[in-house]
Amino acid sequence: MSLESLKKVAMLAIGDELLRGDISDQNTPYLARFLVQHGAILERVVVVPDDEEQIIAELRRLKERYALIFTSGGLGPTHDDVTIEAISAALKREVVISPEIKAQMEHFYGGDIKPAKLRMARMPAGSELLFGAFRWVPVIICEGVYILPGVPEIFAKCIDFLSPHFAGSALAGQAVYLQVGESLIADELTSIQKRHPEAVIGSYPFMEDPPRLKLNVVHPEAAEVAAVIAEIKAAFAPYIIPQEA
Repeated sequence: MSLESLKKVAMLAIGDELLRGDISDQNTPYLARFLVQHGAILERVVVVPDDEEQIIAELRRLKERYALIFTSGGLGPTHDDVTIEAISAALKREVVISPEIKAQMEHFYGGDIKPAKLRMARMPAGSELLFGAFRWVPVIICEGVYILPGVPEIFAKCIDFLSPHFAGSALAGQAVYLQVGESLIADELTSIQKRHPEAVIGSYPFMEDPPRLKLNVVHPEAAEVAAVIAEIKAAFAPYIIPQEA
């Protein structure tokens, strides 16, 4: 198996608060880690404001390249929650009130749902619904687009709930730590990467004195990771240090 054969995934993160820096994005790294554990790669992330036209445009661009897209945010009851309208428009579907979501909400809240809150029962027509992740909140799936809440705690529960739907094996990975500046190993590291084009070799410096590096290797096959790590250790033996150093 090669990295090229792996499922490539995109994410559309929606919210003015993300672009203003009011909150830090916890959902993207959570999704990325989940996908790696299930044999997929988060290849592209786009962040857009709560603007219907921009969401439509970016989702259509992503749909040209990706069969699997996750969105987060914009599913609440207020005027700036326009994700459902935008995704429906991008996919050329009507916005409908889901009887299933409405019933789940009524059961949870114990009675009729006020019109503002009922906005959260909307979905693109013909969507698939998965219940059970968090209270009444569904995972909405439409044409390969997984529509999820933006609240990090709920987003994480929804992602974990999807685990049975992603049956791929986790990508193999291993790290080596070096006490050396990046520039001193750059040429040889480039050569190792060229000899193993299907592996992803990342170099991550720590801003310390003396300098310290983490070299991380990822590949679908553990044997290939081991081979690359062996070359790295042989090439940079004088610089290898324990992780705790």
